[in-house]
Amino acid sequence: MCWNVPEPPEDPSVEEVVAYAELAALAIDPEMNTAVRRQYWRNRPELIRDPHALYLEMGDILTHVVPLVAEGVRPHAGDELDRFVGAHAGARGECDSPLFREHLLIGATDADHRIHRYWTLTERLFGARVTVGRAHDWLYTALAESTDLSSGRADSPS
Repeated sequence: MCWNVPEPPEDPSVEEVVAYAELAALAIDPEMNTAVRRQYWRNRPELIRDPHALYLEMGDILTHVVPLVAEGVRPHAGDELDRFVGAHAGARGECDSPLFREHLLIGATDADHRIHRYWTLTERLFGARVTVGRAHDWLYTALAESTDLSSGRADSPS
């Protein structure tokens, strides 16, 4: 995931300085940290048996999603989403099911404005390079569209 931490530009414009400063402020915001952890680990993180293994598996999955995002492929059900859900289910000793997919959306922070702002600023500094944030958002959208829950309902416990 470290390939998503931009270095300060060598000869930055005023806009890049402001963007980098805002990015740094977001990165040290404790509430942002909580929202990102919730986004990454999803619902019921206390059930994850091996967080490091899930982290590595998610990194592998996201590297397969990045080319889809770069090519403008719309989020959809398929192998990438199945691997994403399967990784989370397996890490918790559960199986992929419609109910499990809905549980992954409960309390989701994917729509948190700070997360979106962070990735917007990161993209501004990286240019056209696809970030983990965009790849993760692709998976979240595919997951939300694969369930009976709308994005609005997904963010509140049921």
